[in-house]
Amino acid sequence: MTLKINSWDAFKYHWRVWDLSGFRGPQRQSVWYIPYKLYTIAITLLFPIYYPICFTVESFLADNLNDFCEVIYIAMADMTLNIKFLTLFIVRRQLLELRPILKRLDARAKTEEEMNVLQEGIDSAKKCFLIILRLFYSAFVTSQLMVIFSAEARLMYPAWYPFDYQASRTKFWIAYGYQTIGFLVQCTQACSVDTYPQAYMRVLTAHIRALSLRIERIGRQNFSGVSSELMCSKENEMKRNYEELVSCIKDHKTIIELFSTIQKPISGTSMAQFVCTGVAQCTIGVYMLYVGFNISIMLNMAVFFVSVTMETLILCYYGDLFCQECEELSKAIYNCNWTVQSSEFKKVLCFFLFRSQRVNVLMAGNWIPVRLPTFVMVVKSSYSIFTLLSSFK
Repeated sequence: MTLKINSWDAFKYHWRVWDLSGFRGPQRQSVWYIPYKLYTIAITLLFPIYYPICFTVESFLADNLNDFCEVIYIAMADMTLNIKFLTLFIVRRQLLELRPILKRLDARAKTEEEMNVLQEGIDSAKKCFLIILRLFYSAFVTSQLMVIFSAEARLMYPAWYPFDYQASRTKFWIAYGYQTIGFLVQCTQACSVDTYPQAYMRVLTAHIRALSLRIERIGRQNFSGVSSELMCSKENEMKRNYEELVSCIKDHKTIIELFSTIQKPISGTSMAQFVCTGVAQCTIGVYMLYVGFNISIMLNMAVFFVSVTMETLILCYYGDLFCQECEELSKAIYNCNWTVQSSEFKKVLCFFLFRSQRVNVLMAGNWIPVRLPTFVMVVKSSYSIFTLLSSFK
């Protein structure tokens, strides 16, 4: 059975969440246009705007370092999420314009091996989303344990509200219900925002790999069962090989243009991700080491720690994988059957080989390379800040 490749399928979970968050909506002439706009305004005021305010104000009102560390990592995560969400909202139309480009690249995959490579990339992108979503929802479950096993009425996380939620059971349940719904909404939104750079990088990596396979086959597919290096291509065969090479160069140009297009929005969100990870790791570390043992709070913070660390690790891994595939492309160009091709073919091949050696690295904030060594740097920076905070104990 022939696979039907659709690279846009790698982002279907992301766009489902974004549509529910107000990124797209009905046309102006639709009867649902105004209700959707009102819904978007309501959900924006309730969660992206007011929700982080509750934790930020509470962190400023903290009397000691322990109370500060208990809430600041949630406040930082929410504020970072808003920055990344705003960045995505601004460039949402540009992201939608990538769909027909990816469709054209998908159509270039002809062999089963190329299709398998692309499908593996699509499946990996979706799997990444589901892994991070499960981790975030695990943090939600453990936050409920803090409420269940608490000796007194308490919320999942300390937060400021314009009313005393401990004054009555009604006010407590209002605050608790709002925080619970808000946590689920923010977890889902954070997962979509935090994993879309990984998804795009994984899909582009798969297309680079499929391109390498196409290039390696040039000049070889017409000589089944015979050593192609010992044969001279016929004139029409050499012409087809030249045209195929030109098509591969155009594909490579398209992939690099896609990379450049997503570089800007991914750059900002990646930088925010690094900062959020560093702050979350060090503040959670301070709280877990210097606060009295509480299994439910410790478990919740441990899950949150693993979540923010894993999503940064996956981002750096996919960024590194993209760089490796770009380097492998040069080998694929050299491995095609170029020795028996026309002089015109060889000239174009030399140009392509030179062009492919240009390093394409995803940059966070147009400054920090998104690669595995950067992940190590983030962890080291977190430890440095952790040491600094520990000195105030």
